Amino acid sequence: MNKATRDIMKLLKLDAETAERVQDRMGENGLEFSECTQSQFDRAAREALRDIQDPVHEAAQDAYGKPMKGPAFEGADEEADFEQVASHLRTDAGLTDAEVVATGGNIDCILIHCGGHELFFGTAGEVWGASVYLDDEYTGDDVWTDCPSNETDPTKVALAITEAAMEFDQKHYSGEHSESWKELAVRNKRPRKPAGRPAK
Repeated sequence: MNKATRDIMKLLKLDAETAERVQDRMGENGLEFSECTQSQFDRAAREALRDIQDPVHEAAQDAYGKPMKGPAFEGADEEADFEQVASHLRTDAGLTDAEVVATGGNIDCILIHCGGHELFFGTAGEVWGASVYLDDEYTGDDVWTDCPSNETDPTKVALAITEAAMEFDQKHYSGEHSESWKELAVRNKRPRKPAGRPAK
């Protein structure tokens, strides 16, 4: 067992066998272990773990659609435009109730409803994450993505939020809401039929 494996075990609370799988995937994803920073290592480890936990990750990719496309928000140099992120969530991911809400102090969040829970996604940390509320009370739980807070592409932020919401739904509601999200996403991608000729 090398140092990288031990670091992954400590970071992600994994057993040795799973940590080795994560390490292998990190290398497959292109990480240069000898040259990366600690934050790059940590992010790559989390991404690799999600990759080997295929069901939720693949479901989110399928619901959102491949490849990810969309220009970065023009003029933004620190974070994606929240309204554009919410729009992608509603139309591309099937999260039709996604909305931007003001939480006070000139701070905006993106609100996602999942059953009785409310997930308030924002950029308070180094990565996008959400505080979890139930019946208007903070539960003490947080949901984190691997998407940097300074990511300017709204499609990438929306995909990360979709994956995090699906993981939360899987954990707390056995994936009950994810299926409807996927159905809505597929429906939204269907080509629109041209309007018929007006009646004479």
